[in-house]
Amino acid sequence: MTAVTPPTTGKRVRGALAAAGLYQRDAAAALGICQSQVSLRLADKIAFRPGELEKLAELCDVPLRVLTGKTQRAGRKLVSV
Repeated sequence: MTAVTPPTTGKRVRGALAAAGLYQRDAAAALGICQSQVSLRLADKIAFRPGELEKLAELCDVPLRVLTGKTQRAGRKLVSV
């Protein structure tokens, strides 16, 4: 049996950008950084800075939890909201 690793923040952001039809250059413009810095973040080489994920969630029109991978607990069952 093979272990399944959860997607990293970079992979989640990359997926949200793709689903929204956006590119690294769009993310770079929204964040006010160069495209190479976005590439490093998407590759999980460096961490996103505070506030960047919020800006990208707004840009991609997705809830922040989509990018962070956070879920909420409802009673005893773990549910994704």
